[in-house]
Amino acid sequence: MLESAKIPRIYLAVCWLVFLSQLCEAQSSLPLDLSKSSRRKQQVDAEAERSVPRPNIILINLDDADVDLFADDILAGYLPNIRQLASDGLRFTNCHVVTPLCGPSRTCLLRGQHAHRTGIKTNVASGPMNNGYTGAYQKFKQLGYEQEHLGVWMQRAGYRTMMIGKYLHGRMNPIDVPGWDDLHICFGGNYYATSRYATRFPKAERRHATAPTDYRTVVETDEAVGMIEEQHRRNGESGIVQPFFLYIAPLAPHKPAGKTQMVQRDYRELGKEIRLQETPDFNEADVSDKPPHLRAPTLNAESVKSMHEEFRLRVLATKSVDDMVGRIRQVLEKTQLAQNTFIFFTSDHGYQLGHNRMIAKKVPYHRNTVVPMFVVGPGVVPGVADHLLAHIDLVPTFLEIAGGSASIELDGKSWSSLFSNPPESPDGLFRSNLLIQNWEAKSQLGSLIPASYASLRMPHEIFTQWSNGEREYYDLTLDPYQLNNRFSDLSKEQVMEFENRLRALKRGSELPLVTLDCPDLISKNTPISGVAEDDDSIVKVEVSVQDKTQGRYWANGKWSTSQVWTEAALANPHGLISDWQTQVDLTEIENNGSIEVVARSQNAEGEFSKSVIAQYSVDAIEPTTEVRVPQTGAEVESPFIVFGVCDDNAEMRGVELELKDLNLNQYWNGASWTKDKSTFFKRVRQERWHVELNAQPGSYRVTAKSLDRAGNYDATPEVREFKVK
Repeated sequence: MLESAKIPRIYLAVCWLVFLSQLCEAQSSLPLDLSKSSRRKQQVDAEAERSVPRPNIILINLDDADVDLFADDILAGYLPNIRQLASDGLRFTNCHVVTPLCGPSRTCLLRGQHAHRTGIKTNVASGPMNNGYTGAYQKFKQLGYEQEHLGVWMQRAGYRTMMIGKYLHGRMNPIDVPGWDDLHICFGGNYYATSRYATRFPKAERRHATAPTDYRTVVETDEAVGMIEEQHRRNGESGIVQPFFLYIAPLAPHKPAGKTQMVQRDYRELGKEIRLQETPDFNEADVSDKPPHLRAPTLNAESVKSMHEEFRLRVLATKSVDDMVGRIRQVLEKTQLAQNTFIFFTSDHGYQLGHNRMIAKKVPYHRNTVVPMFVVGPGVVPGVADHLLAHIDLVPTFLEIAGGSASIELDGKSWSSLFSNPPESPDGLFRSNLLIQNWEAKSQLGSLIPASYASLRMPHEIFTQWSNGEREYYDLTLDPYQLNNRFSDLSKEQVMEFENRLRALKRGSELPLVTLDCPDLISKNTPISGVAEDDDSIVKVEVSVQDKTQGRYWANGKWSTSQVWTEAALANPHGLISDWQTQVDLTEIENNGSIEVVARSQNAEGEFSKSVIAQYSVDAIEPTTEVRVPQTGAEVESPFIVFGVCDDNAEMRGVELELKDLNLNQYWNGASWTKDKSTFFKRVRQERWHVELNAQPGSYRVTAKSLDRAGNYDATPEVREFKVK
């Protein structure tokens, strides 16, 4: 019986081989394009029949999250789910954003390109910190990026795309945002009573505010869990397994707008013992090695205390994200999707809390640019690696996992090959250089400081070229906290090598270019200024200034009837990026008179940029200032309030204050007392200003002069002398 059963089996096998042979002959005789079409159909059919579908991808991108938030003691004490995520996966310790500012960084993430190529270089479309550059969602849409970004590319790859949380800066109509099948955008900077737009609601109800008691991160977590469950249900009902890409962008641990609550109600009393680790760079003892514009005053005891409290609040805001991670992993287990889902956990940039005496973001120091990067998923071997990675690598990495492609040239590179076997000594094996840039000015203790630069990040070195001509170099192997700027130790050959690397990385955009820092209102003493940049070197900026009222031009220190280009002064000649300015005598221009400025830059190859044009209105009226409290001769108790008012025909910008201890001959700089003559700045609201101060008993003098939006200072500052009891 057994022997006889073999005969039909052998016969069937022979018939099957004959059939396959004939099929191959027929296939080879088909025209070439038909043969390719058949193969593509076979590939599609094979994809549909695969027992393991393409992986799902979840990206959790925090806001302003520095790596100190994920130190071992914080993970162990407050973030158990993120700790488990990091333990279960691969933890990259040397991943950096290419621009440490929210809006530009998020655009770079969505496009997989450097910010000098996206053209989105600032958070807002215009403003006093922009240096003539533009940004925000308005420009994102204007440039057509809505049609070509990560969400669109993942859709084309066959993924269901979902987006939750903070998208981009600037006003936007979420109805017009392509690339997302499910959308839940939260607007503004509040954690409670958040304005949001969610496509799961009926059209008339999609834009609404959450209840005052609803915490933003909890709402976003509910949405994420619901979207995963809904996609799992949808796949089950259809019988077709469609993978999903879920992008979650919580507000945490960003400071809230105004003085609203930052921490979820259940967690506000936790962590009283949490303190920021005071590493050697915290409140750096000596900043004389730093460029002058970065030599911030020493933080006083009150400021140090506030840094510790801010860090505690940041940890507790992140604790709600930890709950999010836990619930997402739970629903993945419940739906049996965990084994085929990647989770990437990161942030849009880092943050500093008094490190190198800097606060917040935008500077090229390690704490500002480095971000957490934890990855779990199929084929990911748990461990720690220090490859030099970039945030813009996420797009090509996701597309490689998804089997998709981008329709533009990407600057990042996929590092999915590192998941299973990261080399033991990665220096230079994956990437040896990374370009980090910023264009927007930085606010520090109420004052604006320059923050435009091109920085070369190497695995363990940082070289920075500032637009004002300053340079920095740190060897992190010897100096991990950037305490000693060693630029002066570099040879000319080393400097040339670093700057050539920067030039190579800067390629790929429309350069040279020039900007005009163009407030619509200027004073008679305001210099005409801007920034010029190139992928090689800027050698010249030329400016033409016309008095529109009288039709004359500024040329060589005087007004003329014919147009002449005047060469502006470069702060960083032959650099990749340089501030520039020129002084024009506007004293003869009447109040509300108008001037037109045209500027163009030229690079070392002789190429001129496109000209930029701006109209300025001249404000010739100076503001006035009055100190109402304390009056001269008054005796006050510490702490005391200095209060005053100011007036002008234009909007007020603020008041510059000088507080001098007449007994000790020292000055208050806004953070501490110093022997160096110092002032500090206070914003004005509704033409009123005040500042609360602490001082030892003695005699004091306060001098106040207001500043209007055009740049006019009060020519006759107010002075009051008083005593502290």
